Amino acid sequence: MSSTTKKFTLDDEGENNEGYTIGIITSLPVYTLCWHINKLLTINLVKIKDFEIPLKKQKPKTAPGLFDEVEEEEKDKTNVSQHSIYKYNDESLYVNYYLVENKGSAGILWPEMKKVTCFLSLDAVPGELNTQELLFSLNNIESVEMAYETGDYCLTDKLQLTI
Repeated sequence: MSSTTKKFTLDDEGENNEGYTIGIITSLPVYTLCWHINKLLTINLVKIKDFEIPLKKQKPKTAPGLFDEVEEEEKDKTNVSQHSIYKYNDESLYVNYYLVENKGSAGILWPEMKKVTCFLSLDAVPGELNTQELLFSLNNIESVEMAYETGDYCLTDKLQLTI
């Protein structure tokens, strides 16, 4: 007897999800901002594993020496910038919320937007979100200096957040 195995794959390229990314400038720590957003939107953003970005390797400033191997091991450990991520999946509206820290442990996620503290990125079904109302609500959070839509660019596409 021969057994056959069928392989099924999910093709989500046909999904018509819209992506919105909102830049938020604030002096609040990301976890405090997360609490405010949870309260404001009645959602439950939860911290997940940090997003790690490899940093460009820097050339050693000194001449090669006896301890080069040890120095390389130390550089490998610090050659990553970690950025906090909070996630919530609203199954009733088919919206995924991601709150992503821009200024990580050793670098900036989106260098063109250095002043932005974090991004609220949303993947949603077209027409399900009222982004103007969301922006107005975010701007009314005390200690939020500014919240604005970053344009057509979707941060979750760049980061490939499939968590």
